[in-house]
Amino acid sequence: HQTLCRRIVSDFPDHTLAPWALKHEFTGYVALNDQASAEATLNQLFSKYSESTAVFLTVIGDVQNYCQEKNDHSLAIEVGHRALAINSTHENAIWIYQNLTSSYLDLNAAEQAAAMINTILKTFPEHPAFAQVMNEIADSYRKNQQFAKAIELYQATLSKTEDEDVRLNAYAGMGKVAVWTENSDEAVALIIHKLMTDYSDTQKLGFHVFQIAEEYYSRALDTEKKDGYRSAEPFYLKAISIWKAKSSQISDTYHQCMAQHFIGNAYREMKDFEKAILAYDTLLKQQSGIAADYDKIWDVQTKLVLCYYELCKNGGMDKNEAYPKIEQACKVILEDYPDCPSRHGIQHLLEKVTQ
Repeated sequence: HQTLCRRIVSDFPDHTLAPWALKHEFTGYVALNDQASAEATLNQLFSKYSESTAVFLTVIGDVQNYCQEKNDHSLAIEVGHRALAINSTHENAIWIYQNLTSSYLDLNAAEQAAAMINTILKTFPEHPAFAQVMNEIADSYRKNQQFAKAIELYQATLSKTEDEDVRLNAYAGMGKVAVWTENSDEAVALIIHKLMTDYSDTQKLGFHVFQIAEEYYSRALDTEKKDGYRSAEPFYLKAISIWKAKSSQISDTYHQCMAQHFIGNAYREMKDFEKAILAYDTLLKQQSGIAADYDKIWDVQTKLVLCYYELCKNGGMDKNEAYPKIEQACKVILEDYPDCPSRHGIQHLLEKVTQ
């Protein structure tokens, strides 16, 4: 990988792909934990290609994204400011500022994040992607549970664009914020109704409705860690109610399948293994229909096996009934999904029930 990237830069230094090759060389060195080579590659990127402003800033934004994925926000900030020192007003610089805002938020540096937003507001108010950037930043505030600021930015997005996808994302973000507020049911229901009514033909409707329900699921997991699964049950049940009520009303079959999958997951988290088994079975029976292209069937099968095992262990199902079901499901997983992440655990469980 490193050799190929170096060859591209050496043989075709003026090609538009050369800075991208350096970016990939940099990420390769980071993955190898070779900091000296990573820094040298980054220096080469700045020295050779910073004058090609549009491409250069786009590549730097991608470098920032990679650093953020690795949770190296300090490096994402360093690289971003280094690029802005060269050109801070080019239209592609808006993405650098967005990434800086996100990294500062993840480091709990609220003042620096606010400064980045103020610069965007002053420098790029007419930028074609202004609303999209505000949306992305609002998502960052929401994920950091700074809900008031997130709502403010979602509303700013709605005031600046008529783009359906961007507006859909803003409303969905507001729905996810509402999940974490007290007495959230009415606000969430109103937002979902608006999405289902005003954006029924939008491609990502299913994704966003699923994610609003998933936010309840996330709140349940958060509550379970702090107070136990009994305290989390109301939030699991709210997620389930949305998935059950809305998934069949959208044409997105992938997210219909995901909703059924997560209904099973929610019941499993509540230790209601019989309902979880029913949910997983319902999805598995649709493999010749809407679930034909669902790429998480291996996980559904795995969770089904674990539910049968837990049900048996807790006395909810006789061993003579449970073990044949576990054996059959384990064999399906190992035969149909031999490379799935759960294969080693499933092989161990199969050996245990067939001893």
